[in-house]
Amino acid sequence: MRFVYAQLKGGLGNQLFIYAFAKSISISSNRKLILDIYSGFEADTKYNRKYELDKFDISAYKIINNSSTLYSKKFLKKFSILCNKFIPKKFKFYIFESNLIHNSKLGERDSKHTHLYIDGYWQSEKYFENHSEDIFDDFKSFLNDKNDLNKITSLMNENSVSVHVRKFVDHSSKLNNNLDLKYYKEAFKIIENKINQPIYYIFSEPGAIKEEIRNFFISKNCVFICDLYKNLTSDIDFFLMAKCRHHVIANSTFSWWSAWIGEKSVSKSIVIAPKIFIDDGPASWGFEGQIPDRWHKC
Repeated sequence: MRFVYAQLKGGLGNQLFIYAFAKSISISSNRKLILDIYSGFEADTKYNRKYELDKFDISAYKIINNSSTLYSKKFLKKFSILCNKFIPKKFKFYIFESNLIHNSKLGERDSKHTHLYIDGYWQSEKYFENHSEDIFDDFKSFLNDKNDLNKITSLMNENSVSVHVRKFVDHSSKLNNNLDLKYYKEAFKIIENKINQPIYYIFSEPGAIKEEIRNFFISKNCVFICDLYKNLTSDIDFFLMAKCRHHVIANSTFSWWSAWIGEKSVSKSIVIAPKIFIDDGPASWGFEGQIPDRWHKC
């Protein structure tokens, strides 16, 4: 039996990107999918991330302890990357993402090797667009209305817009800049030029919204979910954001995925995203090719 191994790491959004690419590879190469849900989190001593895909209807084998996988052996990992540079393409077995630029060739694997190993974040829809419907099928059950949330979701009509404000924990990096008021003003302008009387649902963490941004939201038809329901877990936030028809995302893979899942479940969804600045810039984040062409960028 042939397998695709994928090491999950990071938060929910990162895990979803890794899973989507790995599943796409498993389908196209006719291999079984194995998710390493141990080694990537064991090494995360800074943020203490945990496996979060158990909320979705995902069918895959899982490695849950320090088994003898390639990811848990640093020497083997480095050796495998080195070997990949010299062996013919048809025998390559380690699919390694070396930079932030989308590389279509990394998704084209007809390797004759028995197993493939996925190592990277793969933050572009282009890595899994050929199998996007199969991947979306894994999320459909998650979108089913939850009885205890019907009171909220019943308010989310065709004019509902999720708005995500992200608060970065580490402000020392240029890549971790929070979005400013200008972005949200431009995003709201696009929304209001396209739909009548939008209702904005604001999602954020406590203390994340700067006063000038909050005052701008107050001047609009906004519902502060983050204030009304302060004890919501991240998966419920994700669910409610995905249930909105339109989306203003932050520089966040979390809201990227809530928008992607949300737009797949309805027609004529509008998604606004911050522009990508790979090296530096006012809202540096993500990977080249991360924002789909159909989304609005500002």
